[in-house]
Amino acid sequence: MYAIYVRVSTDEQAKHGYSLGDQLSSCHERYKFYGIEQDIVEYVDDGYSGEFLDRPALNKLRDDIQSKKIKMLMIFCIDRLGRESIDSQYIAKELLAANVKIVSVKEGEFEHTEEGKAIYGLFAIIAGLEKAKIRDRTIRGKTRKAELGKIPANYHVYGYDWDRVNSQYVVNEEQAEVIRLIYKLCLEGMGFTRIIKELHSRGIMTPKGKPFARSTIHQILSREDYIGKTYYNRSRWKQVGQGKHSVVPRDRSEWIELATPPIVSTEDWYKVQKQKKMNSKLSKRNTRHDYLLRGMIFCDKCGGRMIGEQASSNVGKYHYYKCYNVKKLQFDNKPCDAKMIRADIIDEYVWQSLVDLVNGIPGIIEQAQPKDYSSDLLELQQEEQQLIKKREKVRSAFRKSLLTEDEFEEDLKLISKELEQVKGKQQALLSFAETMPKTSKVSASDIINAVTFEDKRKILLDGDVKLLAVKTGTGSSEFNIVYEYVSAR
Repeated sequence: MYAIYVRVSTDEQAKHGYSLGDQLSSCHERYKFYGIEQDIVEYVDDGYSGEFLDRPALNKLRDDIQSKKIKMLMIFCIDRLGRESIDSQYIAKELLAANVKIVSVKEGEFEHTEEGKAIYGLFAIIAGLEKAKIRDRTIRGKTRKAELGKIPANYHVYGYDWDRVNSQYVVNEEQAEVIRLIYKLCLEGMGFTRIIKELHSRGIMTPKGKPFARSTIHQILSREDYIGKTYYNRSRWKQVGQGKHSVVPRDRSEWIELATPPIVSTEDWYKVQKQKKMNSKLSKRNTRHDYLLRGMIFCDKCGGRMIGEQASSNVGKYHYYKCYNVKKLQFDNKPCDAKMIRADIIDEYVWQSLVDLVNGIPGIIEQAQPKDYSSDLLELQQEEQQLIKKREKVRSAFRKSLLTEDEFEEDLKLISKELEQVKGKQQALLSFAETMPKTSKVSASDIINAVTFEDKRKILLDGDVKLLAVKTGTGSSEFNIVYEYVSAR
């Protein structure tokens, strides 16, 4: 049996005479030179890179070679077998070991001699070097083009047409109006799903005549192209397997910024980025329980987000906050070992702490100018010292056998709980005092009058507060909260 192996990986190769049809035709013509026109089997890999040996047709060819079914192999050129010279030589070794004659249309016939092996290896090295040169010239050409202020290639960005002559984007006004509408709907508080429904109700479709997908809406609301910034060289593709790539980010210093005609204002773009974060926090998605602190509470151990989770016991079902990284490997190749926290208890604790704080310090949330909270902190510190003295008295009483062991442990537990609450109020007051913005959408009266779950969540979200859950014991209700103000751009 006589074999032909052909491969093409990209349309670009087809443009330069490497099409499958051309390769097959040339190989069949060369077989005629040997007087062979029958019993020829074609092995075709269409759309497979030569960087890896794992290719369907090549695998079948190698199996047939090992089964001694092949007498001669015809290829268009050596690099069809493999991009790297070591790959080509590895396959050639298999072929020669099975006494298969190797013929290349471009490089000629390779004899089963040491000299033939050496010549084949030399051609393989030359082919590999040529490929590397072409790749290098292509990358350097695109980079040089970008440095001159031109966009290296048409990336088909929605909202723009391509000016091939000047290598620039030109605003497509019809699509630009759709982009502006999507930004407007987002700023009105609509999430991706509602935006898609609104576009569909207006009969607005993609250029292919299909409804917009969530990923498309997300991309439109995230691209900096629409505020006049297009970046080249932000990342590079690394092939990790046949048909598999990973994106490797480059250092910011390597990015090349290119100017594009803006479609939306910079102010609206940044507002949308903030609105997307707000929508993400408000979105319940598949959540079946109302978690007050959803999207605002983080693990103190690893910094990961804490997510709501339901658990069952003999007495019923409970809801907890659990670190998202509990089952995920961290930098030390170990998952986070933070314990779960009862959601109903911590939700009530956080909200009541805020109410107590506002009741004790009227107008704390609505202050327009910074206020001196030193007297309030002093009161809390004095309360903490009184509790510490009380704890020492309890210990002294136990040492004098005035308390039983059970009474001693119960008193200590109550004092420790009070101490944690006082320290939590101190931390909350410090965080508010240090980071409170000059203006706020939240007032003290809003907090005091909030009754519904939605009202409470809106107040917490408007306050831009990040909560760190600190476990103080092994139980699910033993914790403390550290408050951090998160400023929005």
